[in-house]
Amino acid sequence: MEWLTKEQAVERFWFGESVMASWINLPLLVFLIHQALDLDGHDIGADRIWGEVILPPMQGDEGDHRMLPPTVVYLYYADWVAELGRLLGVDPDADIQPDWLAANPCTHTVVKAMASVAVKVSMAASKAYEQQHGHSMMEVFMASCETGENFDQTQARLSAQRQGLRVVK
Repeated sequence: MEWLTKEQAVERFWFGESVMASWINLPLLVFLIHQALDLDGHDIGADRIWGEVILPPMQGDEGDHRMLPPTVVYLYYADWVAELGRLLGVDPDADIQPDWLAANPCTHTVVKAMASVAVKVSMAASKAYEQQHGHSMMEVFMASCETGENFDQTQARLSAQRQGLRVVK
């Protein structure tokens, strides 16, 4: 079945060029999920997707939930996918998960589109951190694993090494 590519799906709900200067239109994302589920043979209304998949993980977040920065996809992606599976009858707490995405190719495309947004947010945050601190979070993680130090201690040590010696008065 020909539908959308992952990139075409992203273009339907992500507006802007860069991660730091763009917006996610959640109602359009919900509509896209609804369309995908419909094409995959599921009769699940957009209002159920909004109320049972998108909003529950975001409870407590104040404000308008229609246009949000891409970081919202990064923050809630895993929760949304789990809730989407639950909506399709998958128990997210089961030890063995059925491959429900493979059985729903259009929905899988939308899930991959959300994942690609989350990855772009993660890469932008990593790049911004590295520019600010002179080392990546991966370097901190690897050094922490090698030395056995606490992650925060390793982060402080690497930052101090990058800054070099300072004059003490």
